[in-house]
Amino acid sequence: MKSSLTEWRRALRLACVASAAFTGVAFAKPDAAAPNVRLAADSAPQSQEVDAATKKLMAAHGLFQRGLFKLAADGYREFLAQNPQHPEATNARYALAVCAYRLNDYPAAIESIGPVLKDAKFEQKDEALAVLGYCQLAGKQYDAAQNTFADLVVKYPKSKHVESASVYQVQALNLGKKHEAAATAAAEFAKNFPKSAERPTALYFEALSLRALGRNEEAAAALTQLNQDHPDSKYKLDAILLLGQSLDAQGKTDAAIEQYRQMLALAPEARKADAHYSLGVALYKTGKYEEAAKELGAVATDSPTSPYAKPAKLQQGLAQLAIGKTADARRTLSAVAQDDAARAADAQSGLAQCDIADKKFDSARNTLDSLAQLQPPPPNLAQVLLDRAVCVMELGKFEDAAGEFQSFAGKYPRSPQFSEAVYRQAFCLHKLGKYEQSHAACEQVAKLPASEMTTPAAELDAENLFLLAKYPEAQKAFTSLAAGAKDDTAKLRYQFRQGQCEYFAGNYDRAVALLEPVSQDPLAAKSPDLQQAIFLLGDALLQQKKHEEAAGAFKKYLASAKGEKREAQCKLGLAQIGAKDSDAAKKTLAPLTQGPPDDPWVQRALIEYGQLCYNAKQPDEAAKALGKLANANTPADLAAPATYLLGWIDFDAKRYAQAAEKWKTVGENYPKHALAADASFQSGVALKEAGKPDEALAALQNFAASHPESPNAFKARQLAAAVL
Repeated sequence: MKSSLTEWRRALRLACVASAAFTGVAFAKPDAAAPNVRLAADSAPQSQEVDAATKKLMAAHGLFQRGLFKLAADGYREFLAQNPQHPEATNARYALAVCAYRLNDYPAAIESIGPVLKDAKFEQKDEALAVLGYCQLAGKQYDAAQNTFADLVVKYPKSKHVESASVYQVQALNLGKKHEAAATAAAEFAKNFPKSAERPTALYFEALSLRALGRNEEAAAALTQLNQDHPDSKYKLDAILLLGQSLDAQGKTDAAIEQYRQMLALAPEARKADAHYSLGVALYKTGKYEEAAKELGAVATDSPTSPYAKPAKLQQGLAQLAIGKTADARRTLSAVAQDDAARAADAQSGLAQCDIADKKFDSARNTLDSLAQLQPPPPNLAQVLLDRAVCVMELGKFEDAAGEFQSFAGKYPRSPQFSEAVYRQAFCLHKLGKYEQSHAACEQVAKLPASEMTTPAAELDAENLFLLAKYPEAQKAFTSLAAGAKDDTAKLRYQFRQGQCEYFAGNYDRAVALLEPVSQDPLAAKSPDLQQAIFLLGDALLQQKKHEEAAGAFKKYLASAKGEKREAQCKLGLAQIGAKDSDAAKKTLAPLTQGPPDDPWVQRALIEYGQLCYNAKQPDEAAKALGKLANANTPADLAAPATYLLGWIDFDAKRYAQAAEKWKTVGENYPKHALAADASFQSGVALKEAGKPDEALAALQNFAASHPESPNAFKARQLAAAVL
């Protein structure tokens, strides 16, 4: 009998060491040795009869020895029920606790150990505390577990269980979300047990705690050390994954992607979904949407039962949307909306984005309206409301959209979308021609921390200033934009705007200096917007009377520009006239005279062409061109000289009465024009030549009286006297 008890003690002392999966982290059970049992049978002669209680206890011991822990536990319970005050009751309770512990019945083990620890005579309290702490940890009683391990370390500093208790305490603190204390405890463990086999566990949980605290750089350092010092630890895959997440949180997404790829290469099939998902999300962040969709699709297809399968499908749909595959995105997101209630709202939001991408703004607006009315509201309600206002804007309802963006900004002043809302409000106001209000909104964006809206708002505000004719302020704004532009086309566009500012401010020399480099860039000839730089360069040169250079610029513009070119063609003719190249001017203006006579540039071409023909002794051709002006709705500044010149054509042809009538028309209809006075004088002359002395006398006397300071006043009086 004595031999049997001894074997039982040895078996209990060497209680099996096993590993248990817990919250995704593996950790080993502490050794649970036998209690120091002192049974009567140990000291009695072998022939002495053993009492019934002792027999029952020894039977339970025998079952324990053979690893029949459930049957042994039943035996211990029966013994304790019948003998609660037995001298061996505490040892039996501990043995019962060890059976429950071995059977993973942690609540029962905790219940049995409680009385054991209260017995002052029990000798294995350090071990019992280790078992109790482990059971509490496995039962998710994290605060109780860390307190138990702390008691063991403080009260039994020389116990063989102190090392394991210290590392368990780190885990309990971490799992109990006491991350600061967990990180500190992990550092203490490393200091006290530098060569411990549990060093990988301490490092891993330290990294987990640091990551939870947002101290990602320190977490990454701990994980790097773990992977370098313990490359074959049981935490290897989890450490690679966590290192990737820590790097990702620091904005080191490329480095994170390398970690996820490494995990994918090493992971067994059961863990590949973790790597595919993390890699897909990281690739999405870096704008590698095609690759991201592939990785995320692998999760949804190859690991449909993975906890990552559903979030991966949603993210896959968003990646498909980002690469413009709206049809694929619709199928994926529709499936999520139908099958995944937890992510249905996000999927619906993605479907609205598909509609926006396909310019189905009415449909998108309806979907977003439905999402905005959900109760409870979706977590991304702010984005939903912003997108809804964007749909209104894209439908061209700028007044309504401006109101919605203003309402959004008032409701969500601290949201990440605030700057975008204010910018879009400014854009709508700009479209409505409310440049002052748009300028005020852009200034509001400029005062916010830098965001994606900072540059677009600055550009929009520069346009506001330009259209408000605040050219010095606009010039300064465009100069600043050009200095920060990384895109060559944008830089040219800003320089063009600077040149425009100088041009409209009347600073033609500075305009030329800015516009000339733009006009010479190959991009200018290809871009309809930048082509205007060539035209304005020509006009600025024309304003400075640099006619030959201006003609060159206009020719270049006409050779590359698309669409309406009448103004440029007319100004080319004017430049050629200024350069004394009448033949070239006539050739340029002739086709233009065939245009619609109510077009202002056709009208200007008609009068210039008529003058050229008149000077070239081609009165009929001149009269034909000028006659079109007389029959059109022509402004006074062109009608007066046209009629005046037609008068000279008639006079030269000795059609004096017709000439007199035309000059009279100029004087009466356009009295404020510079030619009106001379026309009145010439009318009197023509009437005299027409043999109409009374009308001539009246006209000449009236002219002399009305224009006493005119150089022709004296001559008019002379002619009047001659008529008399």
